Amino acid sequence: FLLEKAGLRLEPGGFARLYLAIAISISSTMIVVKLLYEKFELDTLAGRITLGILVFQDIWAIIALAVQPSLSDPNVLGLLRTFGAGGVLVLGAMLMSKSVLPWVFKSAAKLPELMLIISLGWCFLVSLVASLPAVGLSMEMGALIAGVSLATFPYNLDVNSKVLSLRDFFITLFFVSLGMQIPVPDLGLIAVALAVVGVALVTRAFGVFGVLSALRAGHRISLLATLNLSQVSEFALVIVSLGIVHGHVGTTTLSQLIWVFSILAVASTYLIVYNHELQGWMGRGLRKIGWDEYATVKEETKEAQDHSIVILGFFRIASAFLDDVARLQPELLKKIKVLDFNPVVKQKLDAMGVTCIYGDISHLNTLCHADIENAEIVLSTIPDPILKGTSNAKIISTIREHCPRAKIFLTAETPSHTLALYEAGADFVIQPSKCAGTSAYYAVETELRGGLEALKEQEISRTAKRKEILG
Repeated sequence: FLLEKAGLRLEPGGFARLYLAIAISISSTMIVVKLLYEKFELDTLAGRITLGILVFQDIWAIIALAVQPSLSDPNVLGLLRTFGAGGVLVLGAMLMSKSVLPWVFKSAAKLPELMLIISLGWCFLVSLVASLPAVGLSMEMGALIAGVSLATFPYNLDVNSKVLSLRDFFITLFFVSLGMQIPVPDLGLIAVALAVVGVALVTRAFGVFGVLSALRAGHRISLLATLNLSQVSEFALVIVSLGIVHGHVGTTTLSQLIWVFSILAVASTYLIVYNHELQGWMGRGLRKIGWDEYATVKEETKEAQDHSIVILGFFRIASAFLDDVARLQPELLKKIKVLDFNPVVKQKLDAMGVTCIYGDISHLNTLCHADIENAEIVLSTIPDPILKGTSNAKIISTIREHCPRAKIFLTAETPSHTLALYEAGADFVIQPSKCAGTSAYYAVETELRGGLEALKEQEISRTAKRKEILG
């Protein structure tokens, strides 16, 4: 309405206004999550508020997708049928995730690559079911429902780390496809697009900054969340494209929205990358004009979880190490975190009170999501021949990047490899063959002195007391 009052022409009919209003009311989950993830700001208070708003916007987008087919002929029965189909699909997906999927994932958990294939297969299955004529929903909604049903599994960290590369690949294709659809601009098209961009930013200022300020979240949190959400969702393009299929709008509205999306996608990238600098500058400006900050919501500093020892991969040496800790210094168990993809090991560690995260340590993204930046000691007890997709040398560079203050304990099979790891920056290297050789020498030397029977009895007694997980 405001655009038409300003002399800017939209497509005739009542749906163009509605579709543009829906489009600018939702922000891009894809852009926001990717940029905040790369800045390690998803777990900050501003990041969590941003994600919370995105969740509600996605729910709003789902509702829009659900009622879209009935817009031309809105009737209660049609809307109830659409919501009923969506509810049945959500209920069915959740029931499957509670009954069948846990057994399937547990059976395949020892093969991380198979986990990824099963997860993608589940997502495609739910998407296809959603798109069936009898259901009448969109594939996009089905994919979202499938993702929500997988989010409750303990394997989601590992699956997410593997899906990220696929996500980035298809994001690239998405933007290439989008660029190919950008029409040759004319003055009228650019004017409408810029006006819609302005309206979107103003609505963010009132709808995000205004509401958070009213809730006394403070300038910092309110401004950061507003800057983070300063773009239009890629879902909006899907909604308008489906609107063309349903005959609600024409290609002109889609062309306008593509320009709006492109302008805000580029601009919001810089706004998020430099959000703290911009927030500081804007906060000072607000205080100068007399807008005082009355913050009752304090930003939480992310307390470092007291997991000062991180074990990457769980095998024989780690099993023996944890048994010694449990017997000699049990209070230390609460400070240990284990990363491994064996579900049986995870179950036993959970029973011991040891934090275990399901994940494949050969994937960098697994370590990024595992919150190990505050670790004091990182211990890899698996030698290179057993490690798949990584090596102890690669672990050194990864750990130095994510937790530079940690001491790194690694495992090597030969003296030459031990020295190579020390040169690469390891703080301590365990060489099982050397320990075994030392033990063998001591046993032989004891036998030569005639005391092997006493040593044997000691070893039997000590071994009987051990209760290793991999015993």
